[in-house]
Parts: sequence; structure tokens; C-alpha cells
Amino acid sequence: MKLEPDCVRAILLTVEENTSYQSLLSFEEATLPDFPRLTEYPLDEVLYHLKKCNEAGLLCGAQFFYDSANVEGLHFRGHEFLENIRDDSRWHSVKKGLEAIRNYSLPAIASIAESVAATAISGFISG
Repeated sequence: MKLEPDCVRAILLTVEENTSYQSLLSFEEATLPDFPRLTEYPLDEVLYHLKKCNEAGLLCGAQFFYDSANVEGLHFRGHEFLENIRDDSRWHSVKKGLEAIRNYSLPAIASIAESVAATAISGFISG
């Protein structure tokens, strides 16, 4: 399956919005409609992207089963990553960069997002 950057972003936003210190999030066929950001993705695609986010160290307490997954929340690294892609206009810039280099890997997304965020910070400081 191909990595879909929009799905990664939707998952991270969903995890952040729906977890707390004492709760975990369950991704399964019955709960998927509860997450508006994920309605356009089938369960197998969501689970695949959850695994990739977990492998990249973006999630905490992820458990995977045959047709479901549980997630406790975002890892510190996941919060950093999400902060760089949260803003819609910044995300649009990141996606343009990904298209330009034709690399849709998580490290490429993170690198471009960090660069876009650094540019925004630099403009704020010098502005």
C-alpha cells in the first residue's frame, strides 16, 4: 500500500483530538465513523497508516490486532511532527514540496514540514 500523507495527518489529528492521559483510542470498523477526519479512508488503509506512524515513533502505546488497533496517544515526536503540519496553509506548502520532489515518505514529510515551519518562524522574527 502506498503511503498517503493526508491520511497520516488525519490520523495524527484524530489521535490528538480523541485521547487523554487516561483514555485510549480504538480503531475498528464500528468506531471509524466516529472520526470525521477518517471517513474517506477504509479501515485497512487507516490501520496500515497507523502502523507506519507507530514505526516512525509518532504514537504511544499502539497495539495492533488483525482488524483493529488501539492507541494511547501521540509520542512527543508525534506532537512535534503534527505541530509542523497542523496549519492548513502550512500543510498545503508541505504537500507542494512533496509533489515537487516526488517523495512521500514520513522523513520527507517531516523534513519539508520542519523547513516550512522554520521559514514561518524566521519571517515572524525578522518581520
